[in-house]
Amino acid sequence: MSRLTAPAIVLLGAAISALLGRLTIPDALYGWDAYPLIAAARFESIGAFFGTFTEELMDGRYPDGSFYRPVLHLMLGLEYAISGLEPSTFGIVDAAVAVLAALFVALCATRLGAPRIAAGLAGAFVLLNPAADHVTWFMPRRPESLVVLFTSATLCAQLRPDEAGRPGKPHRSRIALSFLLALLASSSKETGILVLPLVLLLHALERGAKGALRASAPVAAAVLLFVAVRTAVLGGLGGHPESSLTNVADVFSHVRSQFALVLGLSGATLALATVPIALAAAFGVARKDTRVATLVPLVWLLGNLALSAVSGVQRPWYAYQILAPVALIAAAGSTVRGPRLALHLAVGVVLFLPLARSSVASNRSAIDQSAHRFLVSFADATLAARPGNMIVVEGFSTIASSPRINLFLHAPYSLEAYAELIGAPPTQCALPHERPTPTRGVVTVVLSGDGS
Repeated sequence: MSRLTAPAIVLLGAAISALLGRLTIPDALYGWDAYPLIAAARFESIGAFFGTFTEELMDGRYPDGSFYRPVLHLMLGLEYAISGLEPSTFGIVDAAVAVLAALFVALCATRLGAPRIAAGLAGAFVLLNPAADHVTWFMPRRPESLVVLFTSATLCAQLRPDEAGRPGKPHRSRIALSFLLALLASSSKETGILVLPLVLLLHALERGAKGALRASAPVAAAVLLFVAVRTAVLGGLGGHPESSLTNVADVFSHVRSQFALVLGLSGATLALATVPIALAAAFGVARKDTRVATLVPLVWLLGNLALSAVSGVQRPWYAYQILAPVALIAAAGSTVRGPRLALHLAVGVVLFLPLARSSVASNRSAIDQSAHRFLVSFADATLAARPGNMIVVEGFSTIASSPRINLFLHAPYSLEAYAELIGAPPTQCALPHERPTPTRGVVTVVLSGDGS
């Protein structure tokens, strides 16, 4: 079978995803955090460029926690330098990252021993699952696809391309590559620290404990460097105010909500659908020839669910990160023959039935136009106002109505960042019920609309 089979299937999946409207390029930026991220990430000097690596996410503008994600800041700074606030630039990069993430999942499956067609389907699954809409449509959620991309790439760097599931010897080039990819994974999002236990496990299954420690040293160094810098930048552990290790007791709730999004099911039907996936994972770990290919993504899956629970919050886009390990577990079982073949066919049906759900892009054009009109009126009003004035801007909406997914448009703090980006006077935004009063030296904007 051609070596191009797996990437060809992934690229076909990308084409189908684009036709379904899942890899579309928006005419407006979605996500309350979009403009605060751009405002914090832009750099206009060499000093500001290097400052990217010592800044808290959004420079502390994010109201619900403190995080450190320099990869996203760096990318957005470059994109803004290239084309300013043009939404299509950010959308093109979002789509490219999603496709690359799927390609590396497919490559990882191949190097773990899956047939190329199964590996390609694993990558296509990551692209085509409707849960990906919560990520690829929203630039602020790009860390979800970045961490899948760099975690998969880190695993690929450990594996010999010519021997399925066998870690390669640590050459100098592999050491440097492993360090860089692991640093990018952890610096993309906090769940990227899972590269360390995954690489340790991968090498331990082949070399034993001592060999694993030696072979995993570059990845360990990268993760420890990230943790040290993050702690220094944030002045502590950061995270959401709700974050706590005790939250891991609530992990079942996160398992249920994330699998419900990935499988498009709920209740008893969801519980029934997860049975063949659990059985496939158990049989895969029990079989010597599929143990590595199943156990590594299984730990990746469980680690993601545990860290999601520790965060203390549940978000629909968190489900994106379990797509890759679930797809890898399914790909590992594709080599099974005999009586268990029916089990893995059931897994395939469970995973690919949700892909038949239609996209919800049909009304996005109207939403884009509405969002654009509001930004134009907001810009006109703030640019014409004088500091100390109070103005009212009509048409404000935080969320656009759309089937199956909420399109987050603007929030007061994101519009304040937008005003900064367009060169308006210092601006504070408020809702009518907050009874704002004029402030000296600041334009006070009352956002009037449905607020939904």
